Amino acid sequence: MTIPFEYVINPRSVAIIGASDDMRKFGGRIIGYLLQHKYKGKIYPINSKRETVRGLGCYKSISEIPGAPDVVIMAIPPAAVVETIRECAEKKTGCAIIVTTGFAEMSEEEALDLAKNIWETINLVNLRENIEPTRERTKLILGMGTNHSVETIRLRMI
Repeated sequence: MTIPFEYVINPRSVAIIGASDDMRKFGGRIIGYLLQHKYKGKIYPINSKRETVRGLGCYKSISEIPGAPDVVIMAIPPAAVVETIRECAEKKTGCAIIVTTGFAEMSEEEALDLAKNIWETINLVNLRENIEPTRERTKLILGMGTNHSVETIRLRMI
């Protein structure tokens, strides 16, 4: 599904796969920040093990939410990304953002293989072509002055 770019930067609805009450987790921070900043769109927390997240009704999977969200944020382990991309494509999601950790624990070959598998899946669902995964080390500055060195897999246009 193609959506106007405005809906990517100002979405009418956001689904967070891997939603959590725990602000130490990506899924918890994303929902927390949406609520803290009074996001006016629809928020769909998705977590197969939860009934509610931050007082919002929680869905077991993206297939359960009504309609197609403008943006899906995947706060999930790398091993779950490929199948989740397929589910997002079936739901006709407008845009998907992958926020994951665990690539740094893999060998460079494993991380690049997984990144290529992710991109091959994206190509199969006709989202984009001509992308090459690259591995970079970057510095991430989190709230409360915490600095972390993070391994990043970027998908670079070729």
